[in-house]
Amino acid sequence: MNSYFVRIQLNAINGVSADRHTYDRLHAAMARIGASRTITGYDRGFAETYDLPHAEYTMESKLDVQRLRDAIAGGVSTQWADNEILVIEWAKCAWKLSKHVPALPSRTGTQSVLGFYN
Repeated sequence: MNSYFVRIQLNAINGVSADRHTYDRLHAAMARIGASRTITGYDRGFAETYDLPHAEYTMESKLDVQRLRDAIAGGVSTQWADNEILVIEWAKCAWKLSKHVPALPSRTGTQSVLGFYN
């Protein structure tokens, strides 16, 4: 399995931007193919989960990077016609993100910490 980072941008169409409901449908569609809006790694020896910025995902797949991009593009286009997709295959990364708190619907009350995935 390969590890991937995915970034999706829904561009305005005729001056109309994607709304929260559109992004909620996008997040649900991405979850159905195994994408997560969080990243888990080790920080100072402890496993921690962190929230990714809006419309960014991590996932594992047997597909190569081009096939995964094409599969994602097909699904995203059903949610919003004008979109941009970035898919990166990665083995290591470091971050400074908000710690994931499942009980909260927003980032209120979360803390930012440094993380590392290896």
